Amino acid sequence: MARLTPPPMLAKSPETTSRAQPRREDGPLHARDADPEGVLQEILSYLGEVRFRAAQRLAGEAAVRFPAHAGIRRMNRALNEWQVRTRPATGRDTTEELDWMRNPPASARGKWVALIGSEMIAVSEDPVELMESLRSKNLPKNPLVIRVD
Repeated sequence: MARLTPPPMLAKSPETTSRAQPRREDGPLHARDADPEGVLQEILSYLGEVRFRAAQRLAGEAAVRFPAHAGIRRMNRALNEWQVRTRPATGRDTTEELDWMRNPPASARGKWVALIGSEMIAVSEDPVELMESLRSKNLPKNPLVIRVD
């Protein structure tokens, strides 16, 4: 599993090297030395921790602060311009998807994948491209979208 490098604003200082790590702030983008690549890494880190709202908020703030950065613009578009709906569990059987996730094929590693059952419906290195390709397909049910590490 690939590890993300923390941005400079999150680098460990001597006082944070104890066993109990401080909780990262979800507040506004405030570090003076924040660079766009570091912010992208932090957004990906939030997504890896399943903290979607924090990733959305940071992407929106970064898009205002770094409007010329293509990666930030794409991430903001992917997170904030798509309608994301959450709903209570419907009792849908996800056994096949979970089995697939336990042993994904090597061709899917490091990519975004859309699954229905154990079938890969779409694969892309870019989540925006993946969502756009799914929009054009007439699928029988909503796929599970994950990043395979």
